[in-house]
Amino acid sequence: ANSNSSSSTGMTILHKIAINESVKDFKQMVNLGCDSKTKTFMEGYTPLHYAVRYVNIDIVRYYLEDNFSLENYISYNQNTILHT
Repeated sequence: ANSNSSSSTGMTILHKIAINESVKDFKQMVNLGCDSKTKTFMEGYTPLHYAVRYVNIDIVRYYLEDNFSLENYISYNQNTILHT
């Protein structure tokens, strides 16, 4: 199965994990090849946007520790995670 496959809205497994799952599951999926910068179709939100919105601190911390660059996480309407 394709680890980067998405729903009709563009949400991948990482978007879903970022909402309410553990950072362990998130890291495991990234290690299997999931793209942590994938954007949803409509808004252009990455899993990081969802982690911030749903206060999943451990996943936000993972992004911050993993060569984080804010420029890589801008939505289609130019919102960064600071706007979330």
